Amino acid sequence: MTPVLMLVLAMAQEAPRCSISGHVYNAATGAPLARASVNLGGRAVPNRDTAPSTVTDEGGNFHFDTLTVGEYYASAERNGFLGDVATRPSCGASDVAIKLMPQGIIFGKVVDDLGEPVPGANVGVFHRAWLHGRRSLEPMQGTTSQADGTFALGSLRPGTYFFSAEGQAHPPPGQQFVRNYYPDTPDPQSAAPITVAAGTDVRGVELRVRTARMFTVRGRIVGDVAARAIMMMRPGGSAADFGFNTIDVKQGAFEFRGVAPGDYVLMAPFSDDANTKVAFVPITVADADIDDLRVTFAPAITVTGAIRLNDKPFTLPSQVRFLPVSIADMNMASAGQAENGSFAIKGLSPTRYRVMLELPNGYYIKAIRFAGQPLSTPEIDPSAGGTLEIILSDKPARVSGTVRDEKDAPVALAEVDLWSTNREIRSAVTSADGRFQFSNLPPGDYRAIAWEWIENGAIENPALRAAFASHATQFTLDEGTQQSADLKPIGKATVEAAIATLP
Repeated sequence: MTPVLMLVLAMAQEAPRCSISGHVYNAATGAPLARASVNLGGRAVPNRDTAPSTVTDEGGNFHFDTLTVGEYYASAERNGFLGDVATRPSCGASDVAIKLMPQGIIFGKVVDDLGEPVPGANVGVFHRAWLHGRRSLEPMQGTTSQADGTFALGSLRPGTYFFSAEGQAHPPPGQQFVRNYYPDTPDPQSAAPITVAAGTDVRGVELRVRTARMFTVRGRIVGDVAARAIMMMRPGGSAADFGFNTIDVKQGAFEFRGVAPGDYVLMAPFSDDANTKVAFVPITVADADIDDLRVTFAPAITVTGAIRLNDKPFTLPSQVRFLPVSIADMNMASAGQAENGSFAIKGLSPTRYRVMLELPNGYYIKAIRFAGQPLSTPEIDPSAGGTLEIILSDKPARVSGTVRDEKDAPVALAEVDLWSTNREIRSAVTSADGRFQFSNLPPGDYRAIAWEWIENGAIENPALRAAFASHATQFTLDEGTQQSADLKPIGKATVEAAIATLP
């Protein structure tokens, strides 16, 4: 054996090693978890197929020996518990604690209006979300009812959920199954929540299917684009799913079947090498079919504008975005890159848009004018026509501070919200040392508030802000100034109780 090879072998044998050990607990009860799978990953484990793994003993203990020194993360999982919780232990750690949350399960039954079981119904579970300050429901998971109408939905974290059922087979003639929410309403705003605690089985939930009379909307696109247009129908002012239908290329006719009563908008974009056109037709479906509806295209709207700083064109890279105010029109957003302070936003429909500007650090929007008139809020209706002017300032204000609990300890991962009259709400999350910062702020009167926890988007609800107005820290920012603020977080239970009262 050569001296070089001997040296290499000796170095390999002397490579530093370490061990990692710890415990896996039930996050709800604190009890140790036996038979939980524990796995190591990270930079020190380049090959997943050979990643170290073990199983906890009866006391919930695990131990890894003779590990190569490096960066690791440890994860655990067990039947009946949620997810794959991970932590980053240091090499040589002997007290790694991994806490697994036990799953909640909902057991129930889907029935019809006579109380008979409904097999094959779609069952959905939703959590509450907020869009533009208005409560909505976002789907999480779903299942199908069994032959006896029963269903089970598991893997639920502790929290509040909403449930729905929708039949699939044999509706009465002229009707169609619609999504019906617990306890018995087709209106998601009227749905009642069900609370699931950690590791609990909620039984006896009864979901009812409902049908509604459906109608047909028929019509024809007028003009030379009828052969290639695509028609889209969406509910007016809601976040419901869109329905699509392709125009008959021979006759330019369209037909939407199975339309429930309500307000809708028919939309049809069209583009070719020469131009862009749009159709945007509000309709109301009441108690009868709509026949022979005529839809015409009009040229899509283009808004031109300028961005100025100190009465000169703003030449730094920036993007202007038009975001529809209506949730249901979100697919109609448009954007344009400003060049030498000028921009053009094309392909707009006759609906209201919120004007947003992505700027480099060190600037704020001082004023916005449309068609020569100042805007109190950054919203425009492009169909009114006019040039958009965005006036900037290079003297923004700034707010920074720390969130501390009742014991004056810094709070990490707290949400801090900052708002002013007619201004967008800004949010930040505190760092590990509890600090936060807001930059590029216009002058004005502000309120700032910190939350231990809050539902995403709930702060946009004006009633919630009003409910906690007395808890907010108030201050006034002048142009170019800096303000510091130390905040105490509002507790999770207090926020949950307030949100539960919101419409």
